[in-house]
Amino acid sequence: MKLWLQLTFGMTFLLAALSLGGCPPTTGGFGDGFDDDIDMNDDMNDDDFDDEDDDDIDDDDMDDFGDGLAISGSVGAELAARRATQQNLDDSDDDTLDDTVDDTLDDTEDPFAGGDFDQFQVVAQSADTLNVYTTLTDEFGEFVLELPEDEEGSLFMITFLGFDSQSLGTVIFENDGDMGFTGLEVFGNVDLGSLDIPLTPGAGPVVPGDDADFTDGEIATDVFARLNEDGAPVGADSIGKGDDSQTDEPSDDERQRCDADRDGLIDLFDADDDGNGTVDDFDPNHTAVDPAMEDGVRLNFFMNLKIGEQDAAIFFQGDEDGIADLLMTKTVITFEVRAEESLTKEITGVRIIGPPAPSAPYLETATINNTTTLWSDEGFELDMAGENHFQQFVVPNAFINGGDTFTAEVTFDDGTTGVYNRMINYVFKSIPKLEQFGSPDAVTPITGPDPMLTFDGTKSLVLEWAPPVDEMGNLLVDLDYRFEVFFYDANNMQINGIDGEATWPTPPAKWDVNTTAFSISGPELATLSDDNTLTVDLPQEIFVDTVETTDGPVNVSAYKIDIASQNNGNNSALMLQFEKF
Repeated sequence: MKLWLQLTFGMTFLLAALSLGGCPPTTGGFGDGFDDDIDMNDDMNDDDFDDEDDDDIDDDDMDDFGDGLAISGSVGAELAARRATQQNLDDSDDDTLDDTVDDTLDDTEDPFAGGDFDQFQVVAQSADTLNVYTTLTDEFGEFVLELPEDEEGSLFMITFLGFDSQSLGTVIFENDGDMGFTGLEVFGNVDLGSLDIPLTPGAGPVVPGDDADFTDGEIATDVFARLNEDGAPVGADSIGKGDDSQTDEPSDDERQRCDADRDGLIDLFDADDDGNGTVDDFDPNHTAVDPAMEDGVRLNFFMNLKIGEQDAAIFFQGDEDGIADLLMTKTVITFEVRAEESLTKEITGVRIIGPPAPSAPYLETATINNTTTLWSDEGFELDMAGENHFQQFVVPNAFINGGDTFTAEVTFDDGTTGVYNRMINYVFKSIPKLEQFGSPDAVTPITGPDPMLTFDGTKSLVLEWAPPVDEMGNLLVDLDYRFEVFFYDANNMQINGIDGEATWPTPPAKWDVNTTAFSISGPELATLSDDNTLTVDLPQEIFVDTVETTDGPVNVSAYKIDIASQNNGNNSALMLQFEKF
């Protein structure tokens, strides 16, 4: 009797609540010039939106800005350094960069590959109103981020993003030992001067230039971040997931509420808002408030990675190039937006938008699933899947990284538009690799999908696997598992119309006869073994030899098990073939 095993693990794409600091809804519009900087908290009409790039900021623009409320500055030197770095990579066959950058970074880890070196994104959040504002630098690296008059005197944290939507760091205005002051009260036009930005996050602080002018601003010495030995915020190099980012004492001070754990990351770019060591996706008590849910809108971005027997061999063999190709081409991202009961208006359209909103660079190469159509040709729109329900299935054709940020524009029937940002808190870099299988008293190591695997059908089936890891190599052990079993007849055809109650009149614990699935939570799987594996014991009673159907009894000759490691609907599948003896 043959059995196919499909291992599935969750790939959470439901991103941490954004609105930096766990704050209110981010809604707003995106224009084509610096006068249309994004206020991600004001409803806008559709006419306020277009897809053009920001106009260059010329000298007249800067002169006209003298009496306004704004944050300005320049990162031109950093743009030049990045362009030079990329040119060095393009011109060199060596595995390392030249002396202009860290010689430990090789070209396979090039942070600038495929990027637009003409623009940085500037993001500022008000700790007073919790509103978020953003703009782009021009081709010379200059920027002016205009703020509304009612933000005069507000306290801001300011962050810079690279071309890939990854945070390069929060501005450290001054430091006192291992504390860096991150808050700035703005009363007029504050010039940050020629800022210094590190080539890689965490390698150093983002600091204002010597030519900065804080005449119309005041540095808040009561708002600070913990710094590493290089003077950068402790969370900068790990999107808030590193050991140094953790704290037992998050702040409850409202002036610190955009970064309660003081790791130097506002919540939009912090995967662990409260610093308790648990990624927000798995932490029901994390401090951030979901701004979309506050508006009555549910965003659910998740992945499917389905690996068949032939491709499974690539993972078991450790073929790094092959695995990389599969992660890029077999991953399907689902972008889903639907209304909550609290929403008092209708959703009429949804799309994912790019700069000056944070956006991942692979949006330009992504294709709609099962087609060759570039998603960009469809305007990054989500299709209507039902009333107040929109979704799109997309293949990125590129690596997805923890820290990637997406921006969804949701249009309502009253003409207003909500804009909501979400960051990917973790990315799966491996499958839940089966290590051993068998009966409780005899398990057999597995080295790959071939030859065919057999097990003792008179005993329960034991499966032992290594859980998947994220982009930092962390084992993901907080996922729930669902084992769905499919039954096949002698002709290798799936048996449908199974009467679960008749087939299993006395079902084993955790076995749902209606869905033919065995479910178990992450905590119920207990702790990892010394070999960093998890184990499940599937009751023998599940694997019946005959099922009752609406057309009568049918003999079972094979099974397929879909083992789903889940978080918010995310899953990936590995197919393995078994034979029951």
